[in-house]
Parts: sequence; structure tokens; C-alpha cells
Amino acid sequence: MALFDITAAEEHDRLRSLYYPGTNIILICFSIDNPASLVNVTKKWISEVRVHCDQCPVILVACKIDLRTDSQKIAELKTQGETLVTNEIGRRIARKIKADAYMECSTKTREETF
Repeated sequence: MALFDITAAEEHDRLRSLYYPGTNIILICFSIDNPASLVNVTKKWISEVRVHCDQCPVILVACKIDLRTDSQKIAELKTQGETLVTNEIGRRIARKIKADAYMECSTKTREETF
């Protein structure tokens, strides 16, 4: 098994396309404390995946779910006019992009939910 963490940087668009052939599954990850990363799922990642790897199962993955109980992070985001991405919103986006599954995880607490 090989895993590739692919950057969203535009200068890597052509290079990224080389990783898709032979791919068996796609994990599209976003950070719950960065709503813009979830916007990128719908604006960039899913369309690119569908072009290069249309038959691959897609799992949408919410990362850093431990932050949902971090009052300091919640307050910090509030001062910026933002909130953490909720489970409900993540699931709604997963349905919108027709992901095969939705999961949430935290590397800090090793928590995961499907």
C-alpha cells in the first residue's frame, strides 16, 4: 500500500495528475478548524478527482475533531467570525459530493467515527 499526501498548490496541478492512475481509493481530508479547507473540497478536490479517477470510491474525512471540545480554539475562531465545521455540515457536504463514506478523526486523541 502507498499513501500520497497531495498539496492543493496550483503549481502542482500537473504533477498531482500523475498520482491518480492506479489509485484504488481517494481520501479527501479537511480540517474542522479551517472552513476554507471544506470549501476546497467542493470547489477543487471533488471535480479534480472525478476527472482523473471517476471510478474510485471517495471518503470525505474531517480531521482535528478533538478541537470540538477546545474552548480556546472555539473562542479564537469566534473572534475571526468563524466556527468549527460540525458533523452535520461535514455529512451534508459528503452527500453533496456523492462521497461513498464520511468519517471524522483526531490524530491527537486517536478518536475516529464513521
